[in-house]
Formats: sequence, structure tokens, C-alpha cells
Amino acid sequence: MIPNAHWAIFSINSSHKSEFINALLNGNAYPVFRHLHDLQGALFSKMALDTHLEEEDRHDSKVLTDTSSQKLRSMSSGEQKKALLNFLLKTKPDFLILDNPFDNLDSDAQADLRKTLKDIAESTILIQLISRKVDVLPFIAHFAELKETELRILKDAHFRPHVQFQEKRPVPEPIQKIDFPGNSLIQLKNISVAYGPKRVLKNINWTIRKGDFWQLVGKNGSGKTTILSMITGDNPKGYGQKLFIFGQQKGSGESIWDIKKKNWLFHTGHDRQIHRIPYG
Repeated sequence: MIPNAHWAIFSINSSHKSEFINALLNGNAYPVFRHLHDLQGALFSKMALDTHLEEEDRHDSKVLTDTSSQKLRSMSSGEQKKALLNFLLKTKPDFLILDNPFDNLDSDAQADLRKTLKDIAESTILIQLISRKVDVLPFIAHFAELKETELRILKDAHFRPHVQFQEKRPVPEPIQKIDFPGNSLIQLKNISVAYGPKRVLKNINWTIRKGDFWQLVGKNGSGKTTILSMITGDNPKGYGQKLFIFGQQKGSGESIWDIKKKNWLFHTGHDRQIHRIPYG
């Protein structure tokens, strides 16, 4: 283990994370990270993963999965993150920036990643950007808080985010109400999805009505992201199936932008995915 080298940086919504990450990677970071200026860094984040997903979709080029017949898009969140981490480690970085590394992972995948990161920490400096104290890797000894562009060094890990969860609070009003016939926002009727020989969903039936709040729970690879990506228009697997959004069957004239402009609020976290629909 590299002694006294690893950091946990707590962030909140107002934190300028992208600027901080770019500064670290470009050798222009804060004085406390001056020792990283001449070292090679790599970024393990959803943003980096999304870049590879987009590249694969646009050009059918496989980078993270070039040794496998399986496409990145068809993998579970845990498999995608494992592929990204293996790819980054091949570049032999001196330090690795971990941007909320445990997001989208179920408990088993989190445990596996924690073990892997502990092994990596023997030879690579880890800088963990997190928003939850529970995610702090146990061997990290240095802590800081990123508030907007200001980095404040913390004496220990007893830090609480400024925004505290409130058990009782009113549901925010929608930015813009959308009128449509009927009471069903979303309907899935016998939805099935497969990527080659790999079946992800089989005969899924689900109805979301006005005013509903749902929590979709399951292991990585169980199909949560596939379902939600079809609903939000990011996955073409919804076309040609009995998937109805705002009363209209998908593929019957709407574009992906018609769906997205209706201000879906989509949040993914750990082994759950919450789709909040503030309409009606």
C-alpha cells in the first residue's frame, strides 16, 4: 500500500467536479496535489464510460471489449465498469481518479470492486470523488471537500454533506405540465430484449400511472438500465414492441427529442434505479 497517498474528495451538487478532474489530469491542480503534476493519470467515471459507449454506437468500434464478442452496450453496469477499469489499468497510470465508483453497482459488485481497488492501491495513487461517506475506501487517510471551485482540507472523515435528506418534504412541482389522454404514463406489454444469444428481458409487463413513484430493484445485469433506457429513448430496443409512452406507442412518430424534452428526471444509484415522473 502506498503510504499516506490516497485521497477522498467529498462533492455536492455545486461542486465543479469536471474542472477539478481536468486540472488533476492536466497537472494544474491545487498545491496539495503538486506531486501529481508530472505523473500520468486516468479517469474511472460514468462520463468516461459513456464516451466509449457512444464511440461504439457511432462507429461500431470496440475498445473496452476488443477481446470479447459481446458489445459494451449489452453488458450490465458492473460488467461495463470492470471492462473500463481493466482498460485503464493497461495504460499503467500513476494515479487513478475514481468518480463515484460504486454508483449503479449492486452489493456483490461493490464488494468485488472494493477488493480490486484495495489491490490497485498497492501501486497506484487513488483519488476518490464521492458524495456519500459510506463509499469511502477504508484505507484512505486524507480527506477534502470540493465546494464550487474551493478545495477545503478536512481533518478526518467525520464530514456530512451540506444537503441533508429530509424524510418529509413536498414533491416539487413540474417545470411544465404535459397534457395527454388517459391515466397511464408508461405501459410495457410483454417486452422482451436480447443482445445476440443473451436474453436480458422476457415478457415484462409494467404500468406507471400519473402520480406514481416506483423503485426498480435488481442485481446488475437484471435489465434495469435496459428498461429505463428504452423509456427515455436512449435504447432502440423499444421500437417495434408494445411500449407506450404518454399514451403513444414508441415508434409511431415521436423522436428521441420529443421524449427527452418532456423533462424526465432519471437517477441511478447503487443496486436501485429510481424513475421519478413529475407529471399530472
